Amino acid sequence: MRLGGKTALVVGGSRGIGRAIAVAFAREGADVALVGLPDAHLGSAAAEVAALGRRGLGIAADVTRTEECRRVVAEAHAFLGRFDVLVNNVGGAGYEGPLHEIPIEAWDHAYALNLRAAVLVSSLVLPSMLATGRGVILFTTSTRGLAGRRHYSPYATTKAALHQLTRCMALDYADHGIRVNAVAPGAIAVERHAELLRAAEDPAGASEFLASATPEERRLVERLRDDADARRRLRQGDAPMGRRGLPEEVAAAAVFLASDEASYVTGHTLVVDGGRTAGPA
Repeated sequence: MRLGGKTALVVGGSRGIGRAIAVAFAREGADVALVGLPDAHLGSAAAEVAALGRRGLGIAADVTRTEECRRVVAEAHAFLGRFDVLVNNVGGAGYEGPLHEIPIEAWDHAYALNLRAAVLVSSLVLPSMLATGRGVILFTTSTRGLAGRRHYSPYATTKAALHQLTRCMALDYADHGIRVNAVAPGAIAVERHAELLRAAEDPAGASEFLASATPEERRLVERLRDDADARRRLRQGDAPMGRRGLPEEVAAAAVFLASDEASYVTGHTLVVDGGRTAGPA
């Protein structure tokens, strides 16, 4: 097992890529504390970790709030005893549109969710890693932070900042036995995309999803209803390999970076995107 006996805190670990990472870590021998919103997904993700014979704890929290981050780290440390690996996976695209149409509140939300939460949780976990003289910090970024996209400036800008944070932290902590890296997924087939497509194609059957959807998600559903090509892109992605990636494929990259196999890798962003950033297909 590549992570045998290690402990991991996965922020944003109840669904999608984060859940796949948490389960992959447990399969490789790690005990895992997962952070997510207070819903059924969080409990089932922790149970899935436990079913693999590892200790799993679900912690419900909104990590855009400072006090919630402090509570998360305290509860996770009490459960795990130490932090060998931290995965900062929380994030979201949020508001889409050209810059002059984007309210400043959308920028505030993107900063809080995609960047500030990762900075704060990392700063709270680092004293424990410094005390043990070892640790791994991983950021889930995005290829949108490596290449621009129309109407995505809040998301792309805050994700780009994580790439620079990865490099700076790698330099700051290299002589303390702490490695810092990032995984940059491209178009990944996550449950939320399937829910958006269902809502666009069958509004009556997706009333529960639409009731809890954000304003941005509802606007996206409206666009998808009238644009068959957009629905196709959401299903297939735009990678040269002709398909969306799987959360488990991103998780495999995270396992490598968290393991001793990557003991001489720090300050690096590992792209998992089916060739999207390599150039046009």
